[in-house]
Amino acid sequence: MAATVLVGRIYAVGLFRFMHQNPIASIGFFEAFLLVAVIGLFLREASTLAVTWRWNVLAAVVHVVCATINVTHWSFYGVNDVEVLGAVATVAHIAVAALELTMARRSRAAANTGPNVDVATRTDHP
Repeated sequence: MAATVLVGRIYAVGLFRFMHQNPIASIGFFEAFLLVAVIGLFLREASTLAVTWRWNVLAAVVHVVCATINVTHWSFYGVNDVEVLGAVATVAHIAVAALELTMARRSRAAANTGPNVDVATRTDHP
């Protein structure tokens, strides 16, 4: 997505063509997309750890934040005639957040069961 922001900013084409006339907004978009990509890379690496449910919760929080930003800045989509893009992105963030929370619940339940689990190794024990 960061690349599409740059294409829109430089060449005035694509989903982010409006960035050509709004270079300040393109900086924020570019930074936001790169930041989410970096968070995604960290979460991908964390998915290889033994206890993953906390990382699933963090991923869900990231998607809830993104969906909330979309909703609170909804007028932006109307002004730039990209309401469909905003709706698809917002619904996708909500769906992925729900999926991540479901996976967190399953991962936590799996970590708390099994033949060799004692109180000291349980993930719900403080």
